[in-house]
Amino acid sequence: MENLQKALDSRKESFKAELVAFPQHGFFYTDSAPLMKEVARMDHVAYIGGVDPYGIDKNIEKVLDYTVKLALDNNKGIDIHLHDGGKEGVHTIEYLAEQALQNPKLQGRTFVSHAFVLAQLPLAEVERIAEKLAAAKVGIVSSIPFGDLVMPIPTLLKQGLKCWREMTTYRTIGALLAPETCWQKPI
Repeated sequence: MENLQKALDSRKESFKAELVAFPQHGFFYTDSAPLMKEVARMDHVAYIGGVDPYGIDKNIEKVLDYTVKLALDNNKGIDIHLHDGGKEGVHTIEYLAEQALQNPKLQGRTFVSHAFVLAQLPLAEVERIAEKLAAAKVGIVSSIPFGDLVMPIPTLLKQGLKCWREMTTYRTIGALLAPETCWQKPI
């Protein structure tokens, strides 16, 4: 991490990057929670993240409660990478929004990446969820989903939600090729 930060610092005039640390295979499924606690203390890490709290760890509340605690204890933002669909995906988004509403330090510093579940919902439900996310100042960082799904970006924006585009496989090199990274560029 220290060497990565040195490399980023050497290029800070040409691009900006913020590091997100997350356990690729869950906090508890792979017993990564102690390691994440250590990583959260690092100055270079701006965000603590997670991946599919239900799909990997099978416990949305436990994962998000732990993530929120790490973020608050270490003055970090949150970035949850969510591929879970259905009621689990919706519950993850709503629970994270509730946590941000209860913890103002997280507002404007909390994101749900991908969030493809929003492309699977009826318009009225998307509007309801978007309103809750906007009130909690939780942003969406998404990309183009696979298949026939279409992200409801216009609906999210209409509800006042902050949305950014990203391409996970392109994020790092994208910063070298464009004046703004995919992460930084609002939709």
